[in-house]
Amino acid sequence: MITIRLRHPSQINDAEANEIVLLNSHDGTSNYQLLAGLLRFVCQNGLVFGDTVADVRVPYKGDVAGHV
Repeated sequence: MITIRLRHPSQINDAEANEIVLLNSHDGTSNYQLLAGLLRFVCQNGLVFGDTVADVRVPYKGDVAGHV
């Protein structure tokens, strides 16, 4: 699983922050996922916890780039 977390520089060291998290599998076996909300990074395994305001999932079928 590949995870990219985007947050404002003023919230880098905060336990919780308004964030956008991009999740993607390295081998194409799971959906591409985009989460947005007030999130907390829980552990080194990539567990994210919090209140999401948006959750978009794009399956690896057909025109993936067009759906993202």
